[in-house]
Amino acid sequence: MGKYVITGGPCSGKTSLVDYLASQEYGIVPETAEVIITEQLKSGGDMVPWNPLRRLEFQEELITRQIHTENSIVDDGTYFFDRAIPDNIAYHIFDGVRPSDYLVDKSKNQDYDGVFLLGQVPVYENSSFRKEDALAAKRLSSILGDVYRDLGYEVLDVCPMGSAKNRAEFIMEIIKHNGI
Repeated sequence: MGKYVITGGPCSGKTSLVDYLASQEYGIVPETAEVIITEQLKSGGDMVPWNPLRRLEFQEELITRQIHTENSIVDDGTYFFDRAIPDNIAYHIFDGVRPSDYLVDKSKNQDYDGVFLLGQVPVYENSSFRKEDALAAKRLSSILGDVYRDLGYEVLDVCPMGSAKNRAEFIMEIIKHNGI
């Protein structure tokens, strides 16, 4: 039982891994950014991260929802987060924006039992949600690892290993053997 973060740069297999974990009956917290983007695209809105005029507004909405979602989990099950609050610090740094003290404070005060940083998959593909190129994705992955470590979380690197199932089994073994 616990709360575990699945993070990594774009095209690192996070969503595939989280979807697999959901199929195995684990609690899942979907990526908040994808939820907001889907809502915006369906409604014809333009509050998306690739719109420079509304990127800061997007980030503020993302932080508000992410904090609410994470803090609303009250039972003792096992949950996997497809990104978590500290990811927002990494995106601020990536954008050259200083994260607010509020965001940093909220990021420090979460009770994650483990943070798994997924390495990039060999073939990079853009999507309707993923606009960064492969080089930007690699830079973002590095920033994510640094942010979580700087906040005091132990970060476990998970390299690509074929399938989401293989990664899930690897992660579950770490959780089981390390008692996290």
